[in-house]
Amino acid sequence: WRAAFCDLRHGAHHNLPDADAASSALEICGIAESCDQDDLLIVLISGGGSALLPMPVDGISLEEKRRTTEMLARAGADITELNTVRQHLSRVKAGGLARLAQPAQVLSLVLSDVLDDRLDIIAGGPTAPTKSSREDCLKICSSLGVISQLPTSVKQFLSSPVNDDPCASGKPTERSPYSNVTNVIVGANRIAVDAAVMAARRHFNEALPYYGLTGDADELGCFYGRWLRLADDAYAGCVASQHQLHEWIVSRLDDETLATQVVEACRSRRSLCFVAGAEPTVNVRGDGIGGRSQQLVLRAAVEMEMLSHRNSGNNNRGKKAVGDTDTNRSSPSSSSLILAAGTDGIDGPTDACGALADCNSIGTGLMKEAAAALVNNDSYNFFKRHGSIENLIMTGPTGTNVADLHILLFRP
Repeated sequence: WRAAFCDLRHGAHHNLPDADAASSALEICGIAESCDQDDLLIVLISGGGSALLPMPVDGISLEEKRRTTEMLARAGADITELNTVRQHLSRVKAGGLARLAQPAQVLSLVLSDVLDDRLDIIAGGPTAPTKSSREDCLKICSSLGVISQLPTSVKQFLSSPVNDDPCASGKPTERSPYSNVTNVIVGANRIAVDAAVMAARRHFNEALPYYGLTGDADELGCFYGRWLRLADDAYAGCVASQHQLHEWIVSRLDDETLATQVVEACRSRRSLCFVAGAEPTVNVRGDGIGGRSQQLVLRAAVEMEMLSHRNSGNNNRGKKAVGDTDTNRSSPSSSSLILAAGTDGIDGPTDACGALADCNSIGTGLMKEAAAALVNNDSYNFFKRHGSIENLIMTGPTGTNVADLHILLFRP
């Protein structure tokens, strides 16, 4: 390919639609509309495509759609909820781009950042029909508690009766609207999890995958933090902790086999790596700086310290924590660590893709500040102020996006 055939456009900073992205979307739609029956339109779709291809329906401005997107994200909407609403406010999502290209053949190569790889949710499904309705959008907004805050135009549109599909502005055709479309998933979170597990098996006795983990980042951080502390005692041979660890994993992951494998690794003192594909959410309450992976890791570190202090009092744990004194720690029975990161190299509006922590990352002397950082969603600044350089993971943009990876490491 010569440079003359490639036109690279930037836009949608921090995953929010903007004027640059809207201008590019207009040109992309023009290209699709110019296709005829002898053409093949190749479309490359990845996570972030919803913000990169904004074309609001008539009566809704780009700023109103942006505000709606921000509102949903801050309220903790997951990717399915977020893109369900966004696609109904768009002329090119929910198969709109494919309809514009009729009667040309359309081949979409899709890099999925959605855990269940739903084609209508990835980037809002520009070449796939929606499975939802405007009524579903209203239910989502209501359940997240933002329906009263929606821009008036958005609320009116979602509440109005559906006469015609707002995206159906393509050239008239007698064929099925999608008979000309082939969608192919070329990359997904499951592939990333499997690759990580394969790599881990070269260095750990056991490497266990888990697919499709969702939920609130704080809740997941609490779950992981307790897992790490229970595993420490389980590796030390505490039978009660081994039973508790099994029950704790099953209570959240509903996977008896996985829980048994984890506990057996502890009993036999075999090193273990757990890799989960994940798409957590954050209910933004503060005005700090951070991302869902950093929030999750900080919450896990706080949970580990809380449980350690509760179980061990102020016994010496050996390794000094940042901002703490030696007298606040007791020696762990295993070396354990949690890592959470976005595969795109970006976690929230920060230059970090995630964070990692172990049982020494937070000492008793920093617990109050760490708790305040969690409430203010300020995990990035907390780690920058008090963590070592390894706490924040800096990769830069990776050029791909298949959601997040959560990794737990245990060495006896």
